[in-house]
Amino acid sequence: MILIVGFSCSKEIILSQYVDSPGNTTYYIDSESGNNESSGTSESQSWKNFDKVNVTTFQPGDKILLKRGGIWNGQLYPSGSGSQEAPIEIGAYGTGSAPLINANGVDSVAVHLKNQSHWIIRDLEITNKAEVRSNTYRWGILIENRNRALVSNIQILNNVIHDVTGSFHFYGTKSPHMNGGIAAVVFGSGATDKFDQIRIEGNLVYNAGRTGIVVWDQYWNGAGQASTQVVIRQNTVRDIDSDGILVYGCDGAILEHNLADKCGSYVESAENAFNGSCAIWATRGANCVVQFNEAANTKKLPGNADGQGFDVDIDGINHIVQYNYSHDNEGGFILILSAAGDPSSLVGTSGAVVRYNISQNDKSSLISFAGGIAPNTQIYNNTFYIKNGLDTKIIDYSWEMDMTKPFSFQNNIVYNLGSGGYRIPGPNGTFSNNLYYGNHPTSEPLEANKLTADPQFVNPGSGGNGRTTLDGYKLGENSPALGMGIYLPNHGGQDFYGNTISELAKPSIGAFFVYKGEAELIKQDFVDHLNDASKLYSVSANTTFDNSNPQLFEGDPVRLTRTDGTKATLVYKKDQIKAYEIKAYLFDADVTKIKVYGSSNGTSWTPISSNYGTLVETSNGWKTSLISSAVNLPVNINYIKIELEDPNSWGTQIGKVTLKFDDDNQPSIQAINDDLNDASKLFDLSSNMTLDNSNPQFFDQDNSRAARSDNSKGTLVYKGVQLQSLEMKVYLFDADITKIKVYRSTNGSSWTAVQTSFSDPVATGAGWTSSTITSAADLPNGTNYLKIELEDPVGWGTQIGKIIITHE
Repeated sequence: MILIVGFSCSKEIILSQYVDSPGNTTYYIDSESGNNESSGTSESQSWKNFDKVNVTTFQPGDKILLKRGGIWNGQLYPSGSGSQEAPIEIGAYGTGSAPLINANGVDSVAVHLKNQSHWIIRDLEITNKAEVRSNTYRWGILIENRNRALVSNIQILNNVIHDVTGSFHFYGTKSPHMNGGIAAVVFGSGATDKFDQIRIEGNLVYNAGRTGIVVWDQYWNGAGQASTQVVIRQNTVRDIDSDGILVYGCDGAILEHNLADKCGSYVESAENAFNGSCAIWATRGANCVVQFNEAANTKKLPGNADGQGFDVDIDGINHIVQYNYSHDNEGGFILILSAAGDPSSLVGTSGAVVRYNISQNDKSSLISFAGGIAPNTQIYNNTFYIKNGLDTKIIDYSWEMDMTKPFSFQNNIVYNLGSGGYRIPGPNGTFSNNLYYGNHPTSEPLEANKLTADPQFVNPGSGGNGRTTLDGYKLGENSPALGMGIYLPNHGGQDFYGNTISELAKPSIGAFFVYKGEAELIKQDFVDHLNDASKLYSVSANTTFDNSNPQLFEGDPVRLTRTDGTKATLVYKKDQIKAYEIKAYLFDADVTKIKVYGSSNGTSWTPISSNYGTLVETSNGWKTSLISSAVNLPVNINYIKIELEDPNSWGTQIGKVTLKFDDDNQPSIQAINDDLNDASKLFDLSSNMTLDNSNPQFFDQDNSRAARSDNSKGTLVYKGVQLQSLEMKVYLFDADITKIKVYRSTNGSSWTAVQTSFSDPVATGAGWTSSTITSAADLPNGTNYLKIELEDPVGWGTQIGKIIITHE
């Protein structure tokens, strides 16, 4: 049987039939009352079917509107491209049900764009069902790039696609993953062919296959080759033949706030059919973020080896899977597939981060490594719940290739009432600060700082459908998991519930972070991520901060290095330093050329013996090592000097410096911890400030925020003694974060501006984003008042969520 890859003969039209639109014109199509002899440019002069649409080349600003309640049998494939400022839109007009396009399984594509940019497809109902399954690839909506270097700015919004009969069969280099409900596919053979600005949002896809939603760029490996600015958001895919939502060959794709339910619902028994399925996953690409999603009830039917809720698949570099809810998936929570060195793989998977997820009653194995160990995989601060009667393995592996690579499993809660155990892959996994409760199989890891007490969840096992049903996995006020985690760098800034993870306190274990008390005494290490020189006492002039290629440095965005091969020094001043750790990255450089000296006065220096940790490969020839003090430092070491001496200047980079203190001498730090549920902790606030408790679903479930009742300036004032630092969660809607100003004062009347920094925005929902604002340096002595001013003219579009102010 010959496989037909997606196109019917109906698209072969004599070129002389094509006509050009003048642009900026709205065309109306009415399946009942339209007439193809009409102009099509008004409701009373509407066209009847797609015959005229499919021979028209549309121009920027055009709209093709289908009358609600209408039904069209066949294929819609208009020509032309819009512009960035004036895309072409396919949509609906009138009242009633969404306009229905039914390709009837005869045409391979219901709505098709080929080598066209700047289009919006919205508010349609689409189906493409065949009576008998065959080898034919079928789609509801297909965006195609066939040997066109760049196809950009495609938006697919609020459509309903259902009953699409796809294929599970390979055809040459064509993969069955690429056909299904909604797809953007690079079909050409050119490595530089790609997509940019693909937005698939608010769609419902059900009873479709093989895949629900996919962006597929098969030729991606190399600088500038991956598809970019891909966003798949707030979609629901349900009862899908195989994979729910998938991206292939993308750099920086965002898959967020989606629901994938009952994927993997069909298995093809014929030869040359691919049956593996997963709800939501990314493969062959870099820096993709999978967050705030729900994956549920994925099937693992006979003949399907997978069935997980999530997957970081072959050749996935530095992908992040965070803040997701996974439940009742027959294959488990997540698959991490490396396959480095396999003929089908180009580079292998590395640098995966899996954090702040909640898994409830997933089956088979929660965490499955396959194809070897993806190096530097980090699995931390997740919460796993397994009910009585399940035999779910917590960790397992298959397809053994290179099993020597390092990975880590830290700060996780495993609430195991089932009978399953652990198969730990390879010898180089790091396990620490996890809490294991319930059944304890003999295969349970032996590790440092292990806890086995009841974590005291509010109501374990009570999660339902939706991320908002998971308050039962918050920790009780006396939980032994509070404050018992190990500090991890680049930790994401917030937990599953949107709580800020402060640098000022040890993290909790699991996906929930809170302080133990409102004025908790916090024992803290001094941590400098070396994003700038603000925390340094002094630094030599031949140093610089390098923000290039973070993918080579385990995602570390900025490091300190040198501009030449001469010696460089960086100096810290802190009282009673007892120990240090230095994260170094090296390329053809000698780690022992990083020397450390101590001093009581900053003038007379003594060499300090260091332990140089094992060199671990990161990427492209770079290696990392953790340098630490060999013994506790003598009394009165108040200065630490780090010297970089290797002549290969750029080949030695410092990522993070941690200074540790003697508990008896370390100053205690207290915190004003204000959730802004009321005004009780404020010293003063302006009359136009109010506390907003509406729509917490748009604000990471933050139940109360400070906002303004008008567009004039608003202020909040806090008073304390020797205020030291500020950390503030903010939410923005079309507002400028730099319009949030902070001022300090000794007396509450004379104010001085405070320099602040803020994190990159993270989408929270319905157009809102969140960021964290922090004071860029410790506040000077005598700071007793802090004033926060909101100045953006969009008053309601700036909201303050949570404030932490430390003081002596």
